[in-house]
Amino acid sequence: MDKEEAKKKLSDLHQILKISEKKQELLSLREQVKKIDLWQNQQNAIEVTSKLSELENEINEFETLDLIINDESSNDDDFKEAAKIIKNLEQKAILSDEHDASGAILSIHAGTGGVDAMDFAMLLERMYLRFIESDKNQADTNLRINTNITNDANLDKSQRDTSLFGIDRSKWQVTVVDRRMGDEAGIKSVTMIISGQYVYGLLKKEAGVHRLVRLSPFSAKNLRQTSFALVEVLPFIGR
Repeated sequence: MDKEEAKKKLSDLHQILKISEKKQELLSLREQVKKIDLWQNQQNAIEVTSKLSELENEINEFETLDLIINDESSNDDDFKEAAKIIKNLEQKAILSDEHDASGAILSIHAGTGGVDAMDFAMLLERMYLRFIESDKNQADTNLRINTNITNDANLDKSQRDTSLFGIDRSKWQVTVVDRRMGDEAGIKSVTMIISGQYVYGLLKKEAGVHRLVRLSPFSAKNLRQTSFALVEVLPFIGR
């Protein structure tokens, strides 16, 4: 990548990532954290400080890139580092829709299939919680395949592999706001709020009807059973 190409990418990323707007938002958040009464609402304080940290990291990354590209003394090693930063920012730019950087409200509802569907709903719940809590990216991307789950919403590979985006899921926070147990096994439904950076952008393609075909562990004759579950994903803007 030559210097002119790098400058063009820098300009494009500045526009796509809305760096100017984010700098203004960062100033506003810094004013908020100075307020004495911020921690009177602990949940709001956590959300504000988390967002502040996320914006600082992204803006610092962009400004480091700007410095490398426009510094006449930058050498080949510097431009190798710039190429890595550009790749990371370009991947984040994929998640540039209006609410992609927001948290998400994730709901799972057991559908047709009786107790098997309720068990399937709980399997999905466990899968998403493991995805949220684990930082082992490659293991996470294989969860869907290993559980023989198909999704009619057709999740993209780029959406499955969070390592592409350099997003630290360890900072995501989960709050289960409603959970209804199944009659014999599994769950009838669950709703959780997931706070963090780019949660909605990464999970929005999960919305839709999911289907599981397996030999039912709840059938005395071990019959093949098709079960369905509905997953809903909405952006969580905050309280």
